[in-house]
Amino acid sequence: MPSYDAERQALNRIKKKVLPQYPPKTATLADIILPDFLLATLDENSFLIYDSGVNDPNRFFMFGTEKNLMLKMKKSWFFLEPEYLAVIFTTNRQYGAKFKNV
Repeated sequence: MPSYDAERQALNRIKKKVLPQYPPKTATLADIILPDFLLATLDENSFLIYDSGVNDPNRFFMFGTEKNLMLKMKKSWFFLEPEYLAVIFTTNRQYGAKFKNV
């Protein structure tokens, strides 16, 4: 029976063959290059909604499908936090007088 380390190494070799090559971390937002496999869903729908561009010092991306964006625009409000925009944004949906993170 193989040892724990032998099994772990075998699994890691399989993962390296199967997983896509993600781009390395970059020093600036302008240096980010998104590979094609990150720009589409599994059923070939576009997943990158917006890229502010490499010349924008506060570059940001908006990911999602056009269908989901249209649903959000009809039924939700978008709240962008400029201080954290380079990291993440959230959408919220109103239920009665309360807001709930989605």
